[in-house]
Amino acid sequence: MTIGIDGGGTKTEAVLSDSRGAIIHRLTFGATNPHAVTFETAEKRLAEAAEAMFAYAESLPDEPAVPAICLGVAGVARREEIDRIADSVSAQLAAKGRDARVFVRSDADIALMAAHGKPSGLIAIAGTGSIVYGVAADGSRYRVGGWGHLLGDEGSGYAIGRRTLQAVMQSFDGVLPETALTPLVLRKCALHSSDELKHYVYRPAFGKAEIAAFAELCIEAGEADDAVAAAILKRSAEELAVCVLTIRRKHPDFAHAPVGAAGSMFRHSAYYRACFTARHDAEAAEAPLVLSDRSPALGAALLARMLAEAADGTAL
Repeated sequence: MTIGIDGGGTKTEAVLSDSRGAIIHRLTFGATNPHAVTFETAEKRLAEAAEAMFAYAESLPDEPAVPAICLGVAGVARREEIDRIADSVSAQLAAKGRDARVFVRSDADIALMAAHGKPSGLIAIAGTGSIVYGVAADGSRYRVGGWGHLLGDEGSGYAIGRRTLQAVMQSFDGVLPETALTPLVLRKCALHSSDELKHYVYRPAFGKAEIAAFAELCIEAGEADDAVAAAILKRSAEELAVCVLTIRRKHPDFAHAPVGAAGSMFRHSAYYRACFTARHDAEAAEAPLVLSDRSPALGAALLARMLAEAADGTAL
């Protein structure tokens, strides 16, 4: 039995998985991207999520051991960040008498494991943020994008949410035609006119997650054939597809490899998926898109098992 945790910029999901890879228990917590909520808050929430899984395991009739935990944390890539989170969560759990190996990986690593059932291959993630990530058979790692909402996040919920808000103002100014996005956004924000949106958006508490939430309005308007919303979705999906085409040139293993697709934009927008696929297949039609139906948190639990077995040399 292992614990997997998917720590994101909007929410955190924790799962307890059995030896067959089935989810026994699942809970959701607040955001744990340390660059969004601070390292102290992220470490506290990650430890709370792990403790909740331990407590549930103890409630089971056979009280199974939990020898390993894998934390996949958004925004964490540097070795010092990985070590800090691993040490902090380990210490918090040890203080409660919990004895388990704690492995920390990126959110891309656990999404890759969930999509392909192995720690190598290609994954395109389009959630609140975005990244295209690849691990070759020799263990070498590559990325395109994933540089955060100011430097990257192509095709992400944040990018689409920002463009949705901008489109409302551009429509108000007459730069863009009338769009169904305007009444949807005004209703969500409880505003009467588009010119009130500036004061709503430029509040201190209005951050990345709040902007990304407007992507669902863009999806809704796009499904209703709104031309402005459809253009936003198409442009954003094509930008992410270009990132995938770019990473394919970085290693021979990636040239014809299937690409896993994960994140809310792929799950919730058929039009986004179609636009992504059309742009991707224009240059790499022989490499299929694999829509991941397993949660990244389960990918983390599967990765925890694999890493613990590798460390011990025995099967859990």
